[in-house]
Amino acid sequence: MRLIRAVLSVLLSDAVDDGIILANAALQLRGSRRRRPDSISQAERQKKIRPMNHGQLAAFLATAQADSRHYPLFLLLARTGLRPGEAYALQWGDLDLRGREIRVERSLSAGQIETPKTGQTRTVDMSEQLARTLRRLEIDRMVEKLRLGWQEMPLWIFCTDVGTPLDESRVRRPSPRRSSERSFPDSASTTSVTRSRHCSWPRTRPSPT
Repeated sequence: MRLIRAVLSVLLSDAVDDGIILANAALQLRGSRRRRPDSISQAERQKKIRPMNHGQLAAFLATAQADSRHYPLFLLLARTGLRPGEAYALQWGDLDLRGREIRVERSLSAGQIETPKTGQTRTVDMSEQLARTLRRLEIDRMVEKLRLGWQEMPLWIFCTDVGTPLDESRVRRPSPRRSSERSFPDSASTTSVTRSRHCSWPRTRPSPT
């Protein structure tokens, strides 16, 4: 059964890349099997997440700069504290680059667009570094639009080669280049660990209604 799921997951991931489907539904099959006595719950797994310290995060982001497609995502998670699903669901219209603000009003979960976990829209400040990085990404996306022959710019800030939203299965963890970078926490997904480093000091406020 495990081999069947693995093969199915590869096929569906290719379909996501080709724009045939929005997300890899096979990733959800992991939670449907019978729980083993020695397995842990999602809540227990969350407790085991070890966020990066400042040195690890700086080294991680320095390494991630080599991946121009995913570096803006990692930087956004590290600097804003957004949940991964909220970051994947961001659209260009949610950004105010001049005012350096991000409006968070949706989240991507299992291929479905939902409201944020908090149940309400909020506004998050972005650093000058993040604003510059996202502005550069927007310019790169315009170039990519011409190169790939897209009729329109994809709505999603973080998207695949066919303009569909990224999800956890499509984000690669940067490979450490130096021995000092090999201590990155590996007990959870890279996006979750990167985001959790910021969660003790996020600057957010509810959006005006």
